[in-house]
Amino acid sequence: MFFLCLGGSGVILSTYFSAVSIYFSSKNIILQRKLNIIENTFELLSRWDDPHFLDARKWTRKAKEEKPDTSDNNLIKKIKENEELKQSVVLVLNYLEHVRFSLETNRIDRKLFKRALGETLVDIAKRFEPYAETLGQQNKEDLKELIGYLEKD
Repeated sequence: MFFLCLGGSGVILSTYFSAVSIYFSSKNIILQRKLNIIENTFELLSRWDDPHFLDARKWTRKAKEEKPDTSDNNLIKKIKENEELKQSVVLVLNYLEHVRFSLETNRIDRKLFKRALGETLVDIAKRFEPYAETLGQQNKEDLKELIGYLEKD
């Protein structure tokens, strides 16, 4: 009888320890996911300072000042005529696509990202929308989706 009770308590204890182990493992997984999201957010924010984006960022500031006087067709023409500028703009559009995809898949924290770069990226996305459309309808739709992600509360 003693051995039967001892065996039963062994089953109960091993089940209990398994449940506790599963509980702590799931807590660690949830914590790791949150840390990954913060790290992904920081990494994507840091990439905005990449020197490859510098030319496009300088040019976008200038384009913003000229926008009321620059038609969409003139904007497209200026980009297409300058190969270095075109490459910079394409790099920025690729970055915006990474941001959109990261927001769509919850890889990054939308509130933190929006607070840091939201207005800036919305402004740039709207400015380059006419050029993005020349690259394909999907590019334009992706920019609109990104703008939607960054403008909603």
